[in-house]
Amino acid sequence: MQIGTCVYLDKMELMDHKLEILQQNGFDSCQLLAWEPSLWTEENARILKKMLPSMASGSIDPETKIPEFLSRLESAGVNDIIAEKQAQIEAWKAA
Repeated sequence: MQIGTCVYLDKMELMDHKLEILQQNGFDSCQLLAWEPSLWTEENARILKKMLPSMASGSIDPETKIPEFLSRLESAGVNDIIAEKQAQIEAWKAA
């Protein structure tokens, strides 16, 4: 058991040394909905509520359902949310 633990700790230490600190470290992405609640629609919430549990559990065929999920989110305006978040990241990085 001691040998396995040492190997595990060695691997963890190696992973720690390979980590990169993202430029966005410190950006609070949760603030997006507080700043622009109009971007988050009921349709976005319905899509997530309906599809995320089966996707997270692995009980769906990802080849068909992930493209469907992304398409439905795009139809519900997710690209507006992504664009707003990107604008906020750029403004935050420039500050």
